[in-house]
Amino acid sequence: MVFERMFAEAGGYLVIPFGYEKTVNILTQINKDREAFSNITSMPDYVLVDREKEEVGYIVEVRYKSKKIYQTIQKEAREIKEKGWKKVWYFLATPEGFYLARCTDLIDNPEIIEKQKLPVTMVGQEIQEKFLKLLNDFEADH
Repeated sequence: MVFERMFAEAGGYLVIPFGYEKTVNILTQINKDREAFSNITSMPDYVLVDREKEEVGYIVEVRYKSKKIYQTIQKEAREIKEKGWKKVWYFLATPEGFYLARCTDLIDNPEIIEKQKLPVTMVGQEIQEKFLKLLNDFEADH
């Protein structure tokens, strides 16, 4: 939810929900054949379409973590690639901030996430701070 709203507010990208959580409920109402949806369970969470270039900019898997555990990040990135998604980006939201890195880079070196802060050219600093506060307030309440 934070990812979707933050990028929508920034305005540079059209945010398209792409993953399992967003599509299966709707599709199963139309088609009861569960086998037809086997590939959907492996889909990344979102597609970001660059509004200026009018093209897909990023296919993104979103993760929220209280701590950056490199082995877990590497494992998740590897699982995404093994499902056949080669050009997927890994978005990580933590209490310290937001990060965005290519899954393929994280497989080789998960520590690289430290240097991959979400660029302010994608989402301005003020908007990032707003949503980071929202995320941390939510976590504090739960």
